[in-house]
Amino acid sequence: LVPELGLKGNVDATVMGCIKPVLSSTAPDADNVEQNTLIPVELKTGHNQNPQHNHLAQLSVYTIMLRARHGSAFNGGAVSMKNEDTSNLIERGAASSGMLLYLNDKSFCAKHVKPSLSDLKTLVGQRNGIVCDVLDAARPRGIALEYHEGSNNAKVVVNEPPQSNLPPLLSNTSSCERCYKNRECMMYTSADNAGNKSSINAPRTNLPHRQLIDHFTGHLKGTDLEYFRKWDRLIDLERHASPSDIAKSWLYDSDEKERKDGRCISSMMLDETHLSAAHVKKSDSGIDGDATMRFRRSSESKSSKQPITNLHFEKGTYVIIRTDEASFSAQRFQQSNIKCHTKRRRILIFRGTVASATETSIDLVLQQKDISRLSSKILFRIDRDELSNGAGLLLQNLVNFFTLDIPSFSTETLGQTPLKMKQLTQNTDSSARRRRLTNSIIRLEPPPRFKAVSEGNLFTEDISFNDLVSGCDKRSLKRDFAKLNSDQKAAVLKVIAAEDFAIIQGLPGTGKSATIAFLTRLLVARGKRVLLTSYTHSAVDNLLCKLIDSGVDSSDLVPNPIVRIGRESSCHSSVHNLLAQNIACEVERQESDKATCTKPNADVLFNVVTSARV
Repeated sequence: LVPELGLKGNVDATVMGCIKPVLSSTAPDADNVEQNTLIPVELKTGHNQNPQHNHLAQLSVYTIMLRARHGSAFNGGAVSMKNEDTSNLIERGAASSGMLLYLNDKSFCAKHVKPSLSDLKTLVGQRNGIVCDVLDAARPRGIALEYHEGSNNAKVVVNEPPQSNLPPLLSNTSSCERCYKNRECMMYTSADNAGNKSSINAPRTNLPHRQLIDHFTGHLKGTDLEYFRKWDRLIDLERHASPSDIAKSWLYDSDEKERKDGRCISSMMLDETHLSAAHVKKSDSGIDGDATMRFRRSSESKSSKQPITNLHFEKGTYVIIRTDEASFSAQRFQQSNIKCHTKRRRILIFRGTVASATETSIDLVLQQKDISRLSSKILFRIDRDELSNGAGLLLQNLVNFFTLDIPSFSTETLGQTPLKMKQLTQNTDSSARRRRLTNSIIRLEPPPRFKAVSEGNLFTEDISFNDLVSGCDKRSLKRDFAKLNSDQKAAVLKVIAAEDFAIIQGLPGTGKSATIAFLTRLLVARGKRVLLTSYTHSAVDNLLCKLIDSGVDSSDLVPNPIVRIGRESSCHSSVHNLLAQNIACEVERQESDKATCTKPNADVLFNVVTSARV
């Protein structure tokens, strides 16, 4: 990770090599200094051992990233050293070149790559161009502000969804056929072309890409693509309006951010006394298990040293651990000494979760492979992981909603598009479910079906009620149903009568939550399992609190009727005892007589969730 360049990557190997300059006939007295430097090595397998442009570009990017992270190795000049030591080796950061190594079962080929300054500028320019395309694609579109004469208040006008701001397709179709994102790319291309009714803007697709587009989207209709464009634009608008503090955390020093919002812990050191095998837990596969590591406050901390328990780091909170003093605040730039240097502070960054915290220390669960990167001589800062991939997840789900049952593209499908589309979307459970959801949600075809239900037959004797869950017995339900107003009663009857789906709509404060809570109890009494979900954690917790107040509680027959899915740090304290992981830990402690349980067994957790009624 090189934040200065905005680049992230994983080189195959980094070796310490000895570099010796080649003496020139025109300068035979040049400094003959050998240097120990870091050299990136990129491995390529396959029959073709001829260097390719994309491989050369990849290695060139790795060279500049390595130099930005570890400093540059200098040749000659004022920093060279001449002595008569036989080794005469000087450690001088990372080399300005790398090695491209082609391997196969017959031979190998090594290629030394040293990019020029113009090459590096071109590659960084390409990176900046991609960033511009990403920003353009995420920018709100189809929005206009109308100002009336004599008024400073603007009216927001939402127009028809325009074309997405995406770069044109590659002319090389073979690259698109092998791309792991061709499904998403062709979906957006098809939606743009379907919405482009103007003859001024020609479609951005050519004939070769038509095979790919038909493969992934040939089964979709115009209403499907219109629905996709509409919700893709709405998700972009919501993402643009949502505040994001991800980048801002890099603009504050750790002690300043800790004082500002309590979402950062500054000046933390690894407590090596707790670096023992007892704290390392192997995974089921025996590799890449989890490790519980303890970090404590450094005695040299200049911050206010407020107790860690007063900060926003509860058990289960996702965190980012990185080297302290690696932020890019204006104050740090002003204090920095801009001089050439051969070594620089290395930025370590990895993720973890909070296991427990005290006033002066915090235990974090990390991946075992990250232990070797830790050192007690380095100061760390711990930030809450505020990265929210909610918009990205929604966009991916939107694409999957239309194309998930379509298999990956292969050249075997070429020329068979009409027949192939029929074969791809039939006789599979996922295809039938997708078609049913598509017809119901997008086209409302067929209309939702409702059976005849009235207040008189809602609690009749011919309806079997399950009284195993307390608070869901027939007597309590009849009593609470009588307390509902006429609109709430009508909503309850509509939901019970629905054979497909029903929607309850109302203004804030009209009793929707109370109606949903009653419906949940009624459905549980009728033998159903109910999934309560919402866009916010507080809405789910509010409903669970209403269920608890209504008397829904554990019993001998149903010990855990309500199970809450989520992180403890995101849920209200009154529902912490309903969290799936906490219930599973309690069950495991009772069954195995364990004193503590921080991470429940997967089978126990599965049983807890599947046995829940809500």
